[in-house]
Amino acid sequence: MICCVRITVEVSCADTLRSWGSACLVEEGGSAETWGLHDKAVGACGGRAVSFMVGLCWVVLSVVVSGAALANGTVIGTPGDRPASEARVRAVASDEQAPATKPAVKQTESAVGAIHIDCRPLLPKGQYVDVFEAQLNLILNEYWRENGDWKADMMNDATAFAPRLLFEIYARTGNEVLYDRAIATCRYQMRLTRDVLAGKGHFDVNSVSGVNCLLASARYAKGEHERAASRDLLQSFLNVLGGALLFDVVPPSMPNLDECKSIGMPLVAATALGLYQVHNETSLLVMARKLIAKHEREFLDHETGLFGGKHFGSWNSAMGLAAYAEAYTVTRDSSYLQKANALIKSLRRLHGTFAGVFFHDVSLDTKPNWGANLSTAMIYIEALWTLYESTGDEAYSSAAGRGIEFVVEEFTLSRAYPEGIHDQWFGNRKRVVPFFAHDIMVKDHEKRVSPSYCLGCNFNMLDRIWDYNNDVGAAGRN
Repeated sequence: MICCVRITVEVSCADTLRSWGSACLVEEGGSAETWGLHDKAVGACGGRAVSFMVGLCWVVLSVVVSGAALANGTVIGTPGDRPASEARVRAVASDEQAPATKPAVKQTESAVGAIHIDCRPLLPKGQYVDVFEAQLNLILNEYWRENGDWKADMMNDATAFAPRLLFEIYARTGNEVLYDRAIATCRYQMRLTRDVLAGKGHFDVNSVSGVNCLLASARYAKGEHERAASRDLLQSFLNVLGGALLFDVVPPSMPNLDECKSIGMPLVAATALGLYQVHNETSLLVMARKLIAKHEREFLDHETGLFGGKHFGSWNSAMGLAAYAEAYTVTRDSSYLQKANALIKSLRRLHGTFAGVFFHDVSLDTKPNWGANLSTAMIYIEALWTLYESTGDEAYSSAAGRGIEFVVEEFTLSRAYPEGIHDQWFGNRKRVVPFFAHDIMVKDHEKRVSPSYCLGCNFNMLDRIWDYNNDVGAAGRN
């Protein structure tokens, strides 16, 4: 879930005293209700502000330490028990339990060591098998890098979406190559996070999504030590960025915080709720609730019913819907479901008929250009599917299905450019690719599909097609 505007954070280690989460989470009326700091008036909180900043340093150190084992090459494998509410988590077979045969995997003769996945047995509904198989096999054979950093990752978010899908397919096929690449991707993201938080680099919003791969390793890792390292690293990171967004206490190196809060708050909230389902830590739930509430206070336009913000088009509302969907899934608080439904209604009412809920102003700075953006569409689809899994209401699954159909019909580059595109990731060589374009622009009622693509966004859409074909429904989430 990533956008193209950057939010920069530089954090360094210092002496540690106590955990930021425990320092800020206080008891009020016998329940863990607040974070102990007002969202705006941090400077008036005296000692609490000092505790917060000291806590940041502790979190950074814990990030570096807890991620060391995985980032330096610790083997990861089979998950332990998972929460019953997490239907999207399917057990990955252990070495002893791996399928004796691998009917869905075969080596092709086109290249030594090339991988070919027969996807038809993996997609029971048989929907979009051809595009899924064409994309997956091309990605595995031409876009993999041994360090875990996938080629053509325009939005720097392949680390967010690749591991979960590869783990899922591994569970069904026993193909160790897929498993190893999922682990290598997680390790790559861990190294990035560790280096940034150690003061060796910059962090951007795209990388915020990247840390979602730690949810996959926390679910699928072999052994509690590896799972705990993933959980701790992710929670520490969320504490740092969530605190910055909540309290507006940030290092000087985050000058564009105001531009990024509109998507940063719901994004961190949704990730925290995902981790809460894996790691039942109360502070994660409290943080998510606070971030969602602040997002509403600062960015919800009550006249339009949509979320505003700078430079993101309907990204703001897409992320808001995702946060509401996850919040309802975790808390069963009906107010979140009501807010999600109201947001969907506003989106449909105000975004016209070109693509229903996905009608999208790609850039608010270029008013004549209207169209659709793949990143936005995939977030809506995932949020709608989460609502379906949580409620069992097929109206959500139907809407998600129409979203997938829209992307396949309108964004597929091989349909828009049957003679091929000049692929920027392969020296502008002209070639036909089965990927989904990054944008559709519409001007004066004329549609133009952009001849570019992002691997991370395509991984995300493969994830959406996977879920749609392997529908567990509400029964699997409850």
